[in-house]
Amino acid sequence: MNEFRLNQMTGDVPLPLHLMDEEERRTLPVAGDAEWIGLSAPEIHMIVTAGWKHLGGFAGTVLNVHDIAKETEKNIRRALAASGYESEGFKAYQVRAPKAEGFRYTYTVQGTAMTAETCIVKTGRDLYELHFYSRTETLDECLPVWEELLASLRWQN
Repeated sequence: MNEFRLNQMTGDVPLPLHLMDEEERRTLPVAGDAEWIGLSAPEIHMIVTAGWKHLGGFAGTVLNVHDIAKETEKNIRRALAASGYESEGFKAYQVRAPKAEGFRYTYTVQGTAMTAETCIVKTGRDLYELHFYSRTETLDECLPVWEELLASLRWQN
């Protein structure tokens, strides 16, 4: 099984996912300036993006995973308002990190129902955001792959 590395985070690339090359990455609208990777499984209509950034200064000390997840959800809700955004709620994730929290939501793009999850992890002053996207019709096939990826995550000191 292939692996990926992003700063201090490593994880497995479970099948049928593959690490996206630069050409594939250019097709995704990624916001911000964080370093990121993309994983894709076109045959089941699944994409995962993962990014990280270092939180310097006061923000790195006081921001917690819960507050970051709530702010991230608010930004996504605003960005997808015209696409029928609906929250399915917040949840804790079981990953090999001090704490991970995120949320699931649905929206529609070009007439296709989508389901997505965002998982926020903070280790020290490093912030990681993992985003999972799937067509709702293939969610039952995609969710076990997403859960396997999350279970494989590990951080190096």
